[in-house]
Order: sequence, then C-alpha cells, then structure tokens
Amino acid sequence: MLASSPASLPKPAPVKPPEVKSEMTHPEWRKFRVDWDVFAKLTNLPTNQIAPLLYHACSEDVQGAIINTSPNFFELGQDKLMETLETIVTKRSNPAVHRMTFSNTVQSENESIKDYVIRLNTTARDCKFAYPSCKFDLLPTNVKDQFIRGLQNSTLQTDVLAKSNSLKILEEIIEHAEAFETAVHDQSKLQDTS
Repeated sequence: MLASSPASLPKPAPVKPPEVKSEMTHPEWRKFRVDWDVFAKLTNLPTNQIAPLLYHACSEDVQGAIINTSPNFFELGQDKLMETLETIVTKRSNPAVHRMTFSNTVQSENESIKDYVIRLNTTARDCKFAYPSCKFDLLPTNVKDQFIRGLQNSTLQTDVLAKSNSLKILEEIIEHAEAFETAVHDQSKLQDTS
C-alpha cells in the first residue's frame, strides 16, 4: 500500500484561542494560561500576533477594560500582556479568604481520595502559605493537615493519625488512603458476592 501524499491528508481543524472573561477566579486564570500556551504552540503563533489574538480572545467587557486602562496594550511583550490582563480580569480577594475556604474544604461523601486531593491543591494555591521572613513554602504541610482533617471516613482518619510515624509526607498519606479506599471498595464487592 502506498503512503498518502501530504496534499491528500486532511487539514487539521482550526484551533480557537481560549476565552478570557471578566471576574475569572485564580484557578480559571491559571487554566487559561495553560490553554493559551497550548494554543500558541499548536498555531506557531508569531510574536507580533500575540497581542491582537489575545485581545480577540477577550469578551467585550474585557476588551473595553483593556482600551480604557492599558492604551499601550498592543505594544507590550507577552509576559507584560499576561500580567496586565490578569490584573484586569481576576477577582480580587484577600488570601485570608482563600485560607478560610481552604480550611473548610473536606472530602465529600462520594468523592474519591484522588479528587479530594486535587480540590485541596487547587484551593491551596491561592492561600499564600509561606513564612513571611524566609519565604518557606508551607503549602505541602497545610494541604497534608487539611487532607487528614477533611477525610470523610473516620476509620481511615484514625488509621492515618495512628501511623503518623511511618506516614510523614502527603504523598505517603495519599498512597495509603487510596489503598484503604480501594480495599473498602473491594471488601464491599466481596460481601455482595457472598
């Protein structure tokens, strides 16, 4: 069989830039940044097209805000463009509010360990968990503590607390919790077949 010539191959579908809207949360903004980087790589976006395409990706109210607050928007480099746009579109809130939300984050009744950890890490990113004078990142410690506090299964929570000498870091605790979760699930299947 002969290989297809490049002319006979179907053309890839055009790639749309990700949308920028006003009042984006910080997690939404972070996702937009990843989506934008993927878009730029897929389209081999020339540097001189970044500002116009970024503007085009914005909702009308964001475009109006750009025009009224950043008259030199189309002359900026990509890093400064993103910084300016982030200032315009992200919701402002004190890290204390994010920390309160984080401290109230607990595992939902039917939520898997994996999904709970993802939700905790997403919430923790905006908490600014750092020791002010040395900038030591306290995020892993805070996520670990909140993970244990928020576990839905009290038997698992007790087990993790009892094994604190052997389960010292978050990854070990998550691995243990996932194994526990799987064992509980498998046990219920065994009981159903008996």
